[in-house]
Order: sequence, then C-alpha cells, then structure tokens
Amino acid sequence: KECAEDEYDKIRPRKLNKKLLKDSGVPLSSKPCCIMGYSDIDGILRAEMPCGCSFASDTMFQYMKSLFDKNLKAVKPICPVSKDECRGNDKQREWQWGLVFAVADLSDREIARFTKAIENRLGSTKNCPHCGAVTERNDDVRISRVRCTACNGRDWCWNCAKVWNHSGLGPICGNKGCMADRLNALLKPENCGTMATPSRSYWYTNNNGKLIVQTRACPKCLCLLEFVDACKHIKCVSCPHQFCFNCIGEWGKDGGCNHSKKCEYSGPQYFV
Repeated sequence: KECAEDEYDKIRPRKLNKKLLKDSGVPLSSKPCCIMGYSDIDGILRAEMPCGCSFASDTMFQYMKSLFDKNLKAVKPICPVSKDECRGNDKQREWQWGLVFAVADLSDREIARFTKAIENRLGSTKNCPHCGAVTERNDDVRISRVRCTACNGRDWCWNCAKVWNHSGLGPICGNKGCMADRLNALLKPENCGTMATPSRSYWYTNNNGKLIVQTRACPKCLCLLEFVDACKHIKCVSCPHQFCFNCIGEWGKDGGCNHSKKCEYSGPQYFV
C-alpha cells in the first residue's frame, strides 16, 4: 500500500479546525453527516462540502483511506454520496485535495504521505486546465510553470493545475494549498526539528548557541535538506546551488556568505 498503517498518525480523535476551515472557505454544516449520521446531539462538528454534503473529520479521513486502499488509480476525491442523494453537479462533487486534507484533520506527516502517493499516481502527464489536452513533462524537469502548446493559454501550475499566480519558474505558483503551503508546514521548527548551533570554528556566526532549524529548503529548487554534520556550507543534492545553512545567503558570491563571514541566523523559511 502507498500509505501503510504506520504512516498514519496513531489513533487520535479527529475534529474540524474552525480557523483552518474558514481560511479554506468551508462553512460548518447544520445537517447530519451524510455517511455516519453524526449530528449536533453527538457534539461532532461537520463541514459543508462544495456539493452541499456534510462530513465530519473522521468520516473524511476514513473515506480517504478507503479511496487509496481500494482504488489504486484514484487521483481525484469525488463525493462518495450517490448522485441521487447529493445535490451538487459534477464539478461541485469533485473536490480539491487541499480542502479534503483540511476537513480530514491531517497532520503535516500525513499530508506529506498522501501528497507523495498522489504525485506518484499522476505520473508525467496531466490535462490542461484550459482546453483539456494531455500535457506531458519529462521526468527530469523540475520547473512547475507550464504552458499548453495545444491552446497556448495562460501558464498554469503542474502541481495543482491552477493558473500560475506568482513570478518566476520555480515550484511556487502562488495558489493556496499548493507547494508553498506544504513547504511552510514541513519547515516549521516543531515539524522539522531544531538543534543547537554547532560550536565548530567553521560555523562562524552571531548565533551565540541559539537553537536553529535542522532542515532547509534549497533557495533555488526547494529540495529539502537536513543538516547532519560538518560546516554551514551546503551543496544542494538536486541542483548546482550552494548556500549557507545559517543565513541562507548564496555561498562565495559578493554579498553572500563564506567560512570567514560571521553571519546572522535567518530563522525558519517561509514561502508565499
């Protein structure tokens, strides 16, 4: 299985995060859960999905597990309520993964596991969001900004298939719920871990022993890199970029960083 049992969080009560739902534009539902029948009497909150159906967090999580375990080709979450009972049209019944993740109360670890499984299933082809043409990207290409040669429509993001909403060619498209949100979650100190600033001579900094994060994203390609040992000079394993683990400055360049520069800790990275 792509998401084995030990890759889920240990059994815990799942509940809707009101703030996260509000940020995602999802209202609470007053109707009973369409699958399990939970209501206000049970004290369990439900979210109103775009199709109008009502789902509790645990119900959504179990649906996701079932979707991945029983359908090895599934890449889109579609409302499991029958069309006879669901009021939504086909577009409303097809949900966005970011919305499903929020309702299912997934942890950052679970999001990373599900996202990897989804990307593996999607492979190297996707449908253009403008004209529907099949678009292919070579496996060794890391640029996420795509333009369909069939319709020559606006650039779109390979990861979320939405119109590109950011500058540059990197993985950050600017759309909510896509790569930036995933990276920000993974790079939080409570998720990536912290360590005391190494006291070695080649860690020349102004940190004074403060705690720093253990994981950085390469400033160029956003590959996640965990510090294990040695100096602050980092050579990305995914692209040619070299940078300082402490200040994120480009290594050896004017205005960048080097072994003799006493640099300042830049804090956890945050992408917009």
